[in-house]
Amino acid sequence: LERRGAVAEAWAEAMPAERVAETWSESATPVQLLVGVTGSPVAFAVDRALRAGALAALRTRLQAPGLRVRTRVGRSPA
Repeated sequence: LERRGAVAEAWAEAMPAERVAETWSESATPVQLLVGVTGSPVAFAVDRALRAGALAALRTRLQAPGLRVRTRVGRSPA
């Protein structure tokens, strides 16, 4: 995930390292995080990780109980 302060740190802590390398932040608001991913298999893996506890960890770390995470398949801006 592209470095964006607290959101990037929380994402790096909550997600497996191989997923962090394949994702980037497209936008972040207090209620939604839009994450770009390199492909559909990565989007699926991110979804599985979020359901397995990463979303709860993000919500706790960012103090955002209603946070939603959406993924979008595309190319990294870097």
